[in-house]
Amino acid sequence: MIVRLASDRRKAGFSDKILHIGTTIAGKIDPLQWLEQQPHQVKIYWSNREKNFTAAGSGRVILLTQTGPVPDYSFVFRKMHQILSDSHPDLRFYGGARFAPRNVSEKIWQPFGTYFFIIPRFEIRLDDSGAVLICNIRDTESDLSGDEFGQLLNDLDRMTCLPTDQPGRSFRSISRRDFPAVHQWEKDVRGTLRALKANHLEKVVLARQTRFEFAEAVHPTLLMERLRKDNPHTYHFYVQPVRNCAFMGATPERLYMRYKQHLESEAIAGTRQRGKTPEEDTLLAEELAHDKKDLREHRWVSRLVKERMHALCGSVETLFQEEILKLSRMQHLYTRFSGNIQNGVSDSELFSALHPSAAVAGYPTAKALNKIESVETFDRGWYAGPVGWISHDTAEVAVAIRSALVSDRHIFLYAGAGIVSGSDPQAEWNEIENKISNFTGFFEGP
Repeated sequence: MIVRLASDRRKAGFSDKILHIGTTIAGKIDPLQWLEQQPHQVKIYWSNREKNFTAAGSGRVILLTQTGPVPDYSFVFRKMHQILSDSHPDLRFYGGARFAPRNVSEKIWQPFGTYFFIIPRFEIRLDDSGAVLICNIRDTESDLSGDEFGQLLNDLDRMTCLPTDQPGRSFRSISRRDFPAVHQWEKDVRGTLRALKANHLEKVVLARQTRFEFAEAVHPTLLMERLRKDNPHTYHFYVQPVRNCAFMGATPERLYMRYKQHLESEAIAGTRQRGKTPEEDTLLAEELAHDKKDLREHRWVSRLVKERMHALCGSVETLFQEEILKLSRMQHLYTRFSGNIQNGVSDSELFSALHPSAAVAGYPTAKALNKIESVETFDRGWYAGPVGWISHDTAEVAVAIRSALVSDRHIFLYAGAGIVSGSDPQAEWNEIENKISNFTGFFEGP
C-alpha cells in the first residue's frame, strides 16, 4: 500500500545538532515491513514488551561507535547528551553495546564495535495514539532552500510500504555446530561447580554459541518477522550496522527503564518450559515457584539488582516478588523494583551500574566474569549486552538474551544457563535448547 502522510500535523524541533521533523501517517502500517523495504544498509527496530511502542529506523544521521575496549560508558553518554536536547525530548539514539567492554575477538562482531548508537535518517514510531514518520537532518544539512525542503517532504509523502505475507517461512540449514559441544559442556559445568566452592561463588552464567549454516544468504528482516510473530510477549530488537549482518532477539528481560527521575529494573532467573496442556503448564509453574535451586538462583539475582538500585536511588520499592512470567516457550521467576534516581546520577552511571546483571553474569559479578572468561571459548559479542533507546530524560534498555547474529549464510544463536550448587549439566544443556528454540523452531535441516 502507499503510505499517505497527513501534512496538517507536521511538527519540527531542534537540538544543537539535529532538525527533527515528524508527520502523522494516515492508515495502518507495520514498521518492520516498512523497514524491510528501505534501501539503507543501517537499520534498527525496537518494540517494547507491552507492545504500546514500536520504532523502526533506516539510515543514520549520527553514528557513535568504537572498536576498541571501553573502561566505562561516560564518553559515549557525554557525546549523546551534547546532541540530545530538552527542547525536543523525542529525539532518540538507538543501539547497544557488547556484553564485556573488551576487544572484539571474532570477525562476525566487528561491524558492531564495542558500542553502536545511531540517530536514524528516517523513523517510523507507532504507539497508542497512532503512527508518525520522522526525518532527522543534521545542522550542516539544515540550510536547505524552501523549494528543496518542500521536495524533501514530498519525497516522504510518497514513501511506500507494500505489505508482505511470509509469516510461515522456514529456513533450511545445512549444518549445525555447538560451542562447546555437549561433552565439553558437561566438563565446563562440573568444573564450574567445583569452582563455586573453591572461589566463594554463588552463581556463574555459562553460555553456548550454536552456529547454523544455510545454503543461501538469510534475509535478516524476514527472520525478525518470524521471531516477532512466534514470541509476542517480549522485547523485540534488531540492529543492522551493514547489509546482510544483523543482531536480533526476543528478550523477556528489562535492564532498566527511566522516565525523568523514576527508575525501574527487574530480576528474571529460574526457568521452566511451558506445558503442552494447561494442567501441565500449571504443574511446571508450581514446580518452579517452589524449587530450592531455582529460588536460590533467582534470589541472588534479585539481591544484586536491589543493591545496585539502592546505590542509585537511595530507597527501593519491590513491585512484584517471585511471580511467574509466562512467555511463548518458557516461564520464569520474576521480581520487579522501582525507585527515584538521586540527583547527580548520570545515564552512564545507570548503564554501568546495572549491567551486567547476575542473571547473565553471576554473583559476585567480578569473580563470575573472570570464570566466564576462563571457560568460554567464543566471543559473546553483544549477546547479554544492553540494547535499547535513549533520549534526553527517558530511556528503555533491555538485556540482549534469546538472541541471534545473522551474517550472510550463517546464524549464530546464543543462550546461557545459571550454574549454582545443585545444577545438573544435562538439565542445563536442555534448558539452553529450550531457550534457543525461539529460533530453531522454524529452522529445517540438521
